[in-house]
Amino acid sequence: MRVRVLLLNRDYPGGQTTHVDALAAALASRGLEVALAVWLRPGAPLWRDAHWAAIEGGVPIETFDSLRRLDALASRLRPDVVHAHSQATWAAARELAARRRIPLILTVHRIGLDVHRFRDSLAAANALIVPDERKANAIASFPRWRMSVIPNCVDSRQFVPLEKSAPPTIAYVGRVDHTRSLGFEAFIEATRDIPSRVKVVGRVPRALQKPGDHVEYLGWRADPRSLLGRIDVVTAVGRSLLEGMSAGCVGIALGERYHGIVAPGAARRASDAGDFYYGALPSVACGPHMVRALRAALMRLLASSIRLRTLQQASRDFIVEKLDVAAMARQTAEVYAATLRGSHARRLSVTTPAIVRGTRRSTSAVIGEIEAHRELVDCNLSTPARWRGPLRREFRGPCSPADVDRYRSAFDFLVSMASRRVPIDAELVLEIHERAVGGARYRSSAIRVGSQRSFPNWRQVPELMNEVLGLREAADFTLADVARLHVELVMIHPFPDGNGRVARLLSSYILMRLGFRSTLFTAVEQHYRRQPARYASMLRQRHNEGIDRSHLVRYLLEQMAENSRHTAWFRARSLRLRRACIDTGMPPGQWEQSLIEYDFTLRPTPLSHRVGENEHRWPALRATLSEADSARLGWQLNRLRAEEEEEEQ
Repeated sequence: MRVRVLLLNRDYPGGQTTHVDALAAALASRGLEVALAVWLRPGAPLWRDAHWAAIEGGVPIETFDSLRRLDALASRLRPDVVHAHSQATWAAARELAARRRIPLILTVHRIGLDVHRFRDSLAAANALIVPDERKANAIASFPRWRMSVIPNCVDSRQFVPLEKSAPPTIAYVGRVDHTRSLGFEAFIEATRDIPSRVKVVGRVPRALQKPGDHVEYLGWRADPRSLLGRIDVVTAVGRSLLEGMSAGCVGIALGERYHGIVAPGAARRASDAGDFYYGALPSVACGPHMVRALRAALMRLLASSIRLRTLQQASRDFIVEKLDVAAMARQTAEVYAATLRGSHARRLSVTTPAIVRGTRRSTSAVIGEIEAHRELVDCNLSTPARWRGPLRREFRGPCSPADVDRYRSAFDFLVSMASRRVPIDAELVLEIHERAVGGARYRSSAIRVGSQRSFPNWRQVPELMNEVLGLREAADFTLADVARLHVELVMIHPFPDGNGRVARLLSSYILMRLGFRSTLFTAVEQHYRRQPARYASMLRQRHNEGIDRSHLVRYLLEQMAENSRHTAWFRARSLRLRRACIDTGMPPGQWEQSLIEYDFTLRPTPLSHRVGENEHRWPALRATLSEADSARLGWQLNRLRAEEEEEEQ
């Protein structure tokens, strides 16, 4: 049976429209029954010229300006899947999927969509498609295992090299808005007096255009295929960059920042690793440095026609091999098929049940998971373990050795204090600050962190701290209370510096007092090691009242659960296998050898006869794990084993 797909998008003459239309045409060529529904404001005309890819691909284009109109279209088209792209269509797609009881798939085209306005749509989605890892990491409220990273691709059969003439043509392609104006001005300066033809393709504010200059302004082109095919060097970002490379241009990534020439070899390696994104390349900010760097790159290209032609062919080959729309359509069709048969959940629940994250779980559900992990992870430890891991800031860049030493010393001090009944009061907080940062006193002036200014007046800090702490005993805290105290301390910002470190260390101490022993739980500093910037972003959103406190508390607890999830999953499996050894009547001295034979030999063993198909052997099981999950499992197990060995000594 042919799968019927309804693609939703906003009518806008830009790269996202070309992306969706090219995808629609490629899906149709694979045998899917595809229709494209475009949202228009009431009374607005359709930009038909911008939809050339869908029209040439034989994809019918419908328009809607209300949910009623969209529902009428669905009644006629009877889609099996609704796939929404523009966030302006997400709410309508959500309602339509609920009414029709069909799967909802969303594509996230930009960062900044994991906000309250779109949370209901994200929560309702059966699957999420993101073009690169950077955007995947920016969606914290959606389970990662239901995301598919499918790169932005172009149709290499449509964007092809055409005859190129001398002198070489250098073109800036794309719209120029406030975020790209400095990069555009750098392009104009860098190309001045260069022996080539210089063109600009796209909308440029009149204030930035200089009549009589060395630049030819061509304006926006709905269909840039023939133009790109005759250009030698394309300077752009996003889809325009990839279209130019497909058309045989050397690509230079220039938008808000300058990222240099997209070397096909490096791009191919990044694509093989699953994350081709030019923003990951080294960059130069605006100003004279950008002008000099861009001009030097252009002069190197123009100095050798052989080098220029070689890079042009390599750029074309890279797009054909790695970023052709046929691959994007194939992967998208696989997401449709998996969603329709519900195989996301079934496939993963068989092999890695404890690694799968739920969607929008309650705080109590997350706490229940942490307590379950605790029984498996802490079982061989009798006292809190010491910690020698890096600071959160070290995952973003180098950190002062003195800061690291002071923090570790403070953590060791708290480990030694874990058996004492010390009140959670201002005196303890000041002691932690003195050991971790230096200076056991509250701030005596206003404070600013980045763009955040609205922290409490410094005269209110002692009273606020006493109110938050309340001379409580550690035993009175729940896990949710620990996370709330963490949030409140950071919101008060009682110290000139080191507020986050103190909040995390105080949380670590309370967790030790609550009986947690492995640093997979107690080292709160490492809970955010995977996404250090996300932690800071969530705190900023709370400070600006972009999210409520309960959402942030749940996030902190989920990171704690994530930090022990993989080890708990592995330990649970080991425990089940050891119980199977007992059930077979096997003496304890033979358990280890039997486990090794079961996991690393293909022949039947006494244990395999006992467990049957309920447990997968380790090589097959490990193959189901992503590279990131394998890495997290490795470092968590190594950390726990080191702690257990240290306690035995």
